[in-house]
Amino acid sequence: MNLNVYAPMLLCLVPLVTTFLLLAILVPGISVLREFLAVLAGLLAFVPIVILQFLFLNLRIEMLMRAKLFLSIIHSLVFFGLIEEGVKAASLLVLKSRGESLRNFFAYSILAGIALGCFESVVYLLTAVGTRPQVSAEFLQMIFLRMMTALVIHALCAGLGGLCIFYSKNIRRNFSPLVFAIVIHGIYDFFAANAYPLKYFSVAVILLAVLECRIFYLRTRENLASEKSSASGFVDSEKTIEIPKSPALVISVKGEQKNSQEKIQNAQMEEKMFFRKNVEEGAEDFERIQAEAEAAIKAEESKNSFSKKSAKPKNNSEKTIVKNSAPK
Repeated sequence: MNLNVYAPMLLCLVPLVTTFLLLAILVPGISVLREFLAVLAGLLAFVPIVILQFLFLNLRIEMLMRAKLFLSIIHSLVFFGLIEEGVKAASLLVLKSRGESLRNFFAYSILAGIALGCFESVVYLLTAVGTRPQVSAEFLQMIFLRMMTALVIHALCAGLGGLCIFYSKNIRRNFSPLVFAIVIHGIYDFFAANAYPLKYFSVAVILLAVLECRIFYLRTRENLASEKSSASGFVDSEKTIEIPKSPALVISVKGEQKNSQEKIQNAQMEEKMFFRKNVEEGAEDFERIQAEAEAAIKAEESKNSFSKKSAKPKNNSEKTIVKNSAPK
């Protein structure tokens, strides 16, 4: 083997190593051990894919490749989409999905797809070296271009397969992400196998895969949150409602708190004044009633004293009369 081949082989593994390190550094809670398991799952998936494709190799005949458009699409969907994505999704079952966060499991799935794509690029490169005595620059350019596009489609379709497994394990059975992965991969290979300008449509298929990954990821996250809230019996309002922390809002909230405090203080002052007024009015009424009672008592006493004084002379006159009328 030519020593110049080792450099392209190492370049084929650069996306895998870079993704592995970025996930380990940037994603919180990621497990390096599970990253290795994801890479191993992607590498092990390549073996049954090659075996199944070899068993159905008789379907790849020239007549079928030159047949009608519908038959060519069906061939791509079955030979590439169904076999490769079905085996990749099955290989992701070795990763634990229960108890794992959606973000981390989706990252492991992407990493497994990248591992499969990189290993596939190495195999294509070694096959090219074995069939040709010398690898031309044009052929290497084609290999690297396919590596970049095929690597992305492998990663995205593996992500859809991972979402299918996570959704089925944690919420309910849902095979729609896997079906989309099979269809997208098959259509991509159909356009990639054709000549220009049909080959350019493979880029549009990659963009469609990115969009579908985002849609299914957000849908899975929302359904998972609703499933957890229904299981716990309540909805956490602090997580479902986000209040923007803008300065204007903070000022308005402080102003409302200040106004409410002033209203409470005013109400308390009015209540104190009301009770004080009632107490003062009650005291004035009590003093007035007491003064009237004392005046009445004094009037009654003066009347009684006057009647006693007027009754004294009468008694003296009666005594005089009685004394004069006594017998001598």
